[in-house]
Parts: sequence; structure tokens; C-alpha cells
Amino acid sequence: MAKSKRRDLERKGVQKQMELEKKLIDENFLEHSPEEAEVLSDIEEL
Repeated sequence: MAKSKRRDLERKGVQKQMELEKKLIDENFLEHSPEEAEVLSDIEEL
């Protein structure tokens, strides 16, 4: 029981982290040149 609850919390934490990173990347796309945006999208794929 505790194990599955922990897994749910971890999954939520990962989702939140990914949302934050995506938001930051989206904001960065607006600020950076296309070359930098390309590098950021390469990083996102790792």
C-alpha cells in the first residue's frame, strides 16, 4: 500500500517536473535564436 502511494507521488513529481521544464523551454523558445531553440529541443529528447 505505502509502496504504490510512494510510486504515485513520484509519478506526480516527475509530471510536475516535466511540466515545469516544458514551460521553461517554451519560454526560452520565445527568447532564443532558432539555433539555441534547436539545442534545447535536442536536450529535451535525451
